Amino acid sequence: MKSVNRNIKLLNRNMKLLNRNMKLLNRNIKLLNRNIKLLNRNMKLLNRNMKLLNRNTKSFNTNMKLVNRNIKLLNRNIKLLNRNIKLLNRNM
Repeated sequence: MKSVNRNIKLLNRNMKLLNRNMKLLNRNIKLLNRNIKLLNRNMKLLNRNMKLLNRNTKSFNTNMKLVNRNIKLLNRNIKLLNRNIKLLNRNM
């Protein structure tokens, strides 16, 4: 009889622990689900930002090409201007 009582007490204790563990497991599952949703949202935002960065990089590259072309034209114009100044000085 003593051992039956002891076994019942142990069983009750184990059931309480199991209940507690189940509650904790449920809580952890909820938190995990929440974290997965947040991760998904962050990944979407990251993807969007990467697309924008790519677009901006393309625009920047195009702009730099135009700047370089303008610098070349400016240099050419400076050379022509210098040549014209020399010719003008020679004719004076």
